[in-house]
Amino acid sequence: MVRVFRKEMMMANREMFYNIISAEPKRLETSIQELQNKVSSISGDAREKYKNELNQITNKKEELESRIKTVKFQTEKAGKEIKSGIEYGINDLKKAIDKITSKVKLY
Repeated sequence: MVRVFRKEMMMANREMFYNIISAEPKRLETSIQELQNKVSSISGDAREKYKNELNQITNKKEELESRIKTVKFQTEKAGKEIKSGIEYGINDLKKAIDKITSKVKLY
């Protein structure tokens, strides 16, 4: 009985984690869209530079979304490894967005 309960709790925790992290890229997409709008108003080489950076950020976000989808179907051990990778990816994406946001504010 305890083993069944523990398994149910692990599944609930994984589902809760999945729900939380799956919302994160959608939330970050709003920041990316805002940056794309700001970058489009910048002229010259700076605009191209920031567009390239935003493309890289968008690619990272799409890769992260793909990794997040796999969490739901992983074993507990694999899920922990993927979880730490996803958490790192989310933080990395946030830092990249913050970095370009601070640069774009100068224009």
